[in-house]
Amino acid sequence: MTKNKDIKINYTKSPIFLAILEIRFNDDKLIDIEKFSKFKSEVIKIFPNSQKQVVSQLKIDNFLEGQTKISLHNQRVNCHSYTSKDKLSEFTISLNRFNYKQTGDYTNFDDFTKDAKKAWEIHYPLLKEVDISGISIRCFNRIEINEFVNNPTEYFNVSIQAEKNAIKDTVTNYSLRYISKNQNNKNHSIISLSLEDSSVDFFPFVLDIDVHDENPIKNDLELLWNKFELLRIEKDNLFNSLITDKTKKIFL
Repeated sequence: MTKNKDIKINYTKSPIFLAILEIRFNDDKLIDIEKFSKFKSEVIKIFPNSQKQVVSQLKIDNFLEGQTKISLHNQRVNCHSYTSKDKLSEFTISLNRFNYKQTGDYTNFDDFTKDAKKAWEIHYPLLKEVDISGISIRCFNRIEINEFVNNPTEYFNVSIQAEKNAIKDTVTNYSLRYISKNQNNKNHSIISLSLEDSSVDFFPFVLDIDVHDENPIKNDLELLWNKFELLRIEKDNLFNSLITDKTKKIFL
C-alpha cells in the first residue's frame, strides 16, 4: 500500500458509532478450530461471554419408502465468538477470518485496536502459519444535521444532485454507494452515504467507509499492525475529504 500522508484533524467529538476490523486468511486446512478452545481461559479475562457455532450435515434416509429418518452427521465447530462484559465489543474467529467490532463511543484508533490485538496475539500460536490474504477497517459515522437540508452538497463532497423540479416532493431518505479501486494494487474502498428517516429540521446521515488491503501480507505481528495503521490513515483521509468544512465544524 502506498503510504499516505496522515492529515490529522483533532475532532472533539467522534462521529463513529460502529467500527469493524477484519483479518482474512486462506489456509483453513491448517486450522483445527476446536483447538482454539484451549485459549478460552485467557480470552475470557477480556471477553467474558463466549459461544461457539456448530455446523452439521443433515442426512435423510428412507425418503422414498415413506418412513423418513432425519439425522445429523459430521458435527464440527465452525467459529468461536466472544463479547465484552458491556456487550459493546465482540470478536469472532473462524476457519478463514478474524473479525472484531466495537459499538458505542469511539475515542481513537489505539483504544479501538487494543483488545483486538490482544485477542489476535492470544491465538497467534495457532495462526502464525496461515497466509494472510487481506485486511480491512470499516467505520460507520453518524452525522446529524439539526437544520433543514436543502442541498446535501453543503455538507458532503460526494452526494446526489438533481435538476430543479426533477424531484417534485420532499426527499426524506436516500442512499448512494460506490467502490474506488487503486489501479496500482488490490486496495479498494467502499463508500456509502445514506439519509435515514428525516424530519423538517433533523437530518440523520450515515457515512459508511470500508477500506481494504487485499494484498498478501507477511504473517508478522508488527508488520500486520503497521498495515492496519496505513488503512487507518486512508480511512481518516477519506472521511475528511468526503465532508465539507461546514460538516467538520459539527465535530470540532
